[in-house]
Amino acid sequence: MLVKIVALFFASAAYALDLEDARPGAIPTLFREAQSGTPGAYQKVTDAAEKERIKTYINDNIKKLESKSGRLGGVHHRLLDLHDTIEQQVQGKNIKVVFDVAQMKASAPQTVDENGQYGQCYFKLHLPLNANEATLQEHTCIKITKDQLGHHHHHHHQHGQ
Repeated sequence: MLVKIVALFFASAAYALDLEDARPGAIPTLFREAQSGTPGAYQKVTDAAEKERIKTYINDNIKKLESKSGRLGGVHHRLLDLHDTIEQQVQGKNIKVVFDVAQMKASAPQTVDENGQYGQCYFKLHLPLNANEATLQEHTCIKITKDQLGHHHHHHHQHGQ
């Protein structure tokens, strides 16, 4: 009986997306992991339709995390923008993605709260074969300011390809 209570307590303590304070290395640099043209390796996702599907998987999983936290009237976040997205073909698909989230207004859940907390997240998702719902395997989110949106929080050195 006791065990059950503890489990419930922990479940309710896991707050939604749980944005942590930014720390170096919290969000991986995915494009370093991508090896284009290597079969079985992670590849960059460039296909627009695939990116739209991935956005759906992300928003579905954000909703799941938020509903699991069980805090009614809690803060809700929504995907703003994808940054790096890589995929690996396995039995199904592994997807790793870095993206920004914005806090939504409590009074208007479809509207971004300009004064709310923004975040950058890393999700690792697994899409089973023939499934249209992806399972969240790993996630990390850090707090960022509005000014940091659309930026990576690491240095990019892109040399002419």
